[in-house]
Amino acid sequence: MGKSGQKISADDLVMMSPLFSVLPEHARSAVLERARPLSLDAGDPLYARGDASDRYFGILKGRLRLSVDSADGKTVALNQADTGEWFGELGLFEGGTRLVDATAAEPTDLLCLSRDDMLAFATSEPAMFMPIVELLGARIQLVGELLQETVFHDVTFRLAKRLLDLADKHGVSADQGVLIDLHLPQEELGQMVGATREAVGRQLSTWKKKAWIDVSYGKITILNRAPLMQIIVSAQGRPGRE
Repeated sequence: MGKSGQKISADDLVMMSPLFSVLPEHARSAVLERARPLSLDAGDPLYARGDASDRYFGILKGRLRLSVDSADGKTVALNQADTGEWFGELGLFEGGTRLVDATAAEPTDLLCLSRDDMLAFATSEPAMFMPIVELLGARIQLVGELLQETVFHDVTFRLAKRLLDLADKHGVSADQGVLIDLHLPQEELGQMVGATREAVGRQLSTWKKKAWIDVSYGKITILNRAPLMQIIVSAQGRPGRE
């Protein structure tokens, strides 16, 4: 994955795709010829739930938040797509509609391919068949895991797991630990774990006092990974309520 603020090349982005990396060079060149650039400012919508699932996206730079609105009007961030990732394939091949909202979390540059182009590639390049099946299966499994976490585990578990996941994905070495190289306001963290900003703030404050983490100006540093991991391990296999 590209580091925060760094833009990767279109060639590298194509090679990072599990669908396109298996293609011969001439087919990857065709992908680049048909891909169209798109830029978003922070807060701009890319698509909304219910929109036609008619494009496949790769991120050259930036980050997209994938979310849904709950029945009480709260936004719940289910996942995010970062630099170097491709997304938007669910519903693409069957012509369905979007199941979530996609919004730029920061200025974002993308490449997009139409559904017609994707169907043409899938038909003409048999090597794409298994990667498509595996990718769709992985997406469905992720949705199941997110649902299980939300239903069976409390905010403490969900926040610890999300921070460690973010540290693994976006962590950079710091003097005392691992800095998550993203701006993470408490409201955004709350959306990620399905909790209020206040609940997230209280938990972060508790962990900061214990010197497990440091929080400064929307940046979080993991100082002691072990107790956060212990929260996750202890909760596995014994679901509870919030």
